[in-house]
Amino acid sequence: MKKLGFGLMRLPTIHSNDSSEIDLEHLKKMVDTFLEKGFTYFDTAWMYCKFQSENAVKEALVDRHPRESFTLATKLHVNYVTCPEDRDRIFNEQRAKTGVEYFDYYLLHAISRENYTAYNSYDCFRWLREKKELGLVRSIGFSYHDNAEFLDRVLTEHPYMEFVQLQINYLDWEHEGIEHNKYGWWRIRDGRVDWSANGVFRNKHGWWYVKQGGVDFDYTGLAANGLGNWYIKNGAVDFKKNGTYEKGGIEYKIVDGKVQNNGKVIYLTFDDGPAAYTDQLLGILDKYGVKATFFVTSAYPSYQNLIKKEYNAGHAIAAHTYSH
Repeated sequence: MKKLGFGLMRLPTIHSNDSSEIDLEHLKKMVDTFLEKGFTYFDTAWMYCKFQSENAVKEALVDRHPRESFTLATKLHVNYVTCPEDRDRIFNEQRAKTGVEYFDYYLLHAISRENYTAYNSYDCFRWLREKKELGLVRSIGFSYHDNAEFLDRVLTEHPYMEFVQLQINYLDWEHEGIEHNKYGWWRIRDGRVDWSANGVFRNKHGWWYVKQGGVDFDYTGLAANGLGNWYIKNGAVDFKKNGTYEKGGIEYKIVDGKVQNNGKVIYLTFDDGPAAYTDQLLGILDKYGVKATFFVTSAYPSYQNLIKKEYNAGHAIAAHTYSH
């Protein structure tokens, strides 16, 4: 199978503001061209195009081409399941709407930490496995909208899943960094905007000054991370900056964008946390734009979540053994 699929989520329409009014004649031409070029994989879902995508698949593809000439994938989203009976009701309607006896691929849709419990509570994984055993589905899997760590958990708990369809942002492959959308550039951690992030972070496009999760393109001045203190111009580290910069009556020497210490520097380190006062301490450091090194232990398990907060704020993390 050629490694390119035909997504049926956004289709040409007769009226641009109504996704359910699909331009079927235009779609038929697209389907024919796709098949003529040697591609076979078509992907739809229960709710695409205001629940009309699967109908369009029947008219543009299934009714016009031999079943063996294409493979068809569709999906079940748990948001439309309110009781176990809904699973079969939706599945049977999907077969009727698309006009196929079986699906080549069937996915549990958009799995993430927000809906994983619901998929398990309705026993959707076992239900889908039974569909394969009955010959109604050839391959079973899920589409995924979360981070790699949680994906490992899902696959560990359901190892019989045969494939995963990932949502990937090709504009910025380095997911755990700075990503952008039409609203701005953002510090991403675990697939989400990290609103607690402050300091200098980098991705493949450059080094950026982040304030409360977003790149501050209005900021020009100094900012720090675990690698040093940097000169920022319009939100980005200016690696071409050489000379001096004055702040608060102090003149700083800048070489290639980095503040030089002139042989004199004070390092702040904190040992044996995190503990009861760590959160307050992070607030003080953030207020003054100071970065520190935290030598952490596991002496206080209830505060372990603060290690991530220390790291996200741009501080350096080091191990101080399990209990000092």
